[in-house]
Amino acid sequence: MMEASERGGRRIGLYGGTFAPPHAGHVHAARAFSRAIQPDIFYIMPAFIPPHKLIDPSDSPFDRLEMARRAFGGIPQAIVSDYEIREGGRSYTVNTLRHLWSEGDIYMLVGTDMFLSLPTWREPEEVFRLAHIVLMRRESDPNETSLIEQAHERYVREFSARITQIDERALELSSTELRERLAGGRPIDGLVPSDVEDYIREHGLYGYGANAASEK
Repeated sequence: MMEASERGGRRIGLYGGTFAPPHAGHVHAARAFSRAIQPDIFYIMPAFIPPHKLIDPSDSPFDRLEMARRAFGGIPQAIVSDYEIREGGRSYTVNTLRHLWSEGDIYMLVGTDMFLSLPTWREPEEVFRLAHIVLMRRESDPNETSLIEQAHERYVREFSARITQIDERALELSSTELRERLAGGRPIDGLVPSDVEDYIREHGLYGYGANAASEK
């Protein structure tokens, strides 16, 4: 069991991302986080425009929002929030953390790449002040382990960071590779939740069905 909430209030989980599309790796991470942290509320937060990524100009944040609702709907306490999409513009995490701060103690799930890039985020000192960082890392790699340990020490030293690492390893999947598979007409069975695959098929997202149509 996790220790009591630091401010004596609710434990707020936060998992942000592009989710283009949400896949089995995202769902695996969210479930592991939910088991480990046991949040009272668990916000899944699709970004409108992610600051650190390029997205396809044809991307619809509203499609991503609906796919996220289908992907994460069965996770305990999970709420797929449209806050960043409604806000528009670039989705800076520090603004979302300020928005959620009054609700309780925030525990934010990040993967290895996000963890190592945290100092480059907007107002990193505020990100560390407002959120307890929860790392779910990739499979063990000696070089990566060293980088994570060095970053952990730096964050505690420079930002008084609060960091927890989930023991369970991430399920490595790439949304970019999934989009490439869809555009190439290759199957994605088991790589995304079935409801998400249905949505992609119904709306012809990421080039789904384009090859078949061009061959007729």
